[in-house]
Amino acid sequence: MTSKPSKDYLSILRPIRVCDHTLKLFRFISTLIVAFTFIWSLVFDDKLPDILYFSYWVIYITLLYFLLLVGHYIYEAWSKRSFSSWFYSFTRIIGELTFSFNFLVIIFYWVWLFPGDNYTHSHANVLIFTLFLHAIVPILVFVDQIISLIEYRKIHYIYVFATLLLYGIILLAYTKSTGTVVYKKFTFDNAFTIIAAIGAWCLSTLGFCIGCLISRIKHRCANNTSQELKVNLLECRINFI
Repeated sequence: MTSKPSKDYLSILRPIRVCDHTLKLFRFISTLIVAFTFIWSLVFDDKLPDILYFSYWVIYITLLYFLLLVGHYIYEAWSKRSFSSWFYSFTRIIGELTFSFNFLVIIFYWVWLFPGDNYTHSHANVLIFTLFLHAIVPILVFVDQIISLIEYRKIHYIYVFATLLLYGIILLAYTKSTGTVVYKKFTFDNAFTIIAAIGAWCLSTLGFCIGCLISRIKHRCANNTSQELKVNLLECRINFI
């Protein structure tokens, strides 16, 4: 694990509009908050297995993303070396999934599920857990995307689609084999299921596209800033001469 990664892979570690220490501190704090939410999800009294809730899939993916980043910081500080390129390529893909799916969760839950969730409305502890899972964690992910130079690749959308497809297959198999409906009206034998599934796919796709757009804007700003610094440095040298 000593090969030097390319700058393309290392872009996920570069900050923008903040200093390097600020980005690291934010990611360490985010890791603690996401880990806390993850542990809470393990002991939370759910009626159905965790694998059936897509929000839990997202918190697992999100925790993996931040753990990979923190793992890099710790390893680099300890050994003064970086991991190989595959590590950063994998971390970038997980980061793309993290943003796309948190975008889906925060909209899908608060617009569709929360208004009719009377149990959550009447239990303070459930509401607080819900806020962590469906609001605080997605906000942390959004901020991370804004202040870091993670670079999206359009080809990586296949991983977004494949993850959604896998979840859909598991949900379909469970619903049909047990007759238990995980999400209201999501029975896989009505028009609503098709509409909701297409909506979820569109939201995750939109999240990925927004991530691509943010990435492009950030890198353009970073390149412009770099060019300005080079020009200013050249002017200083000329004036000194």
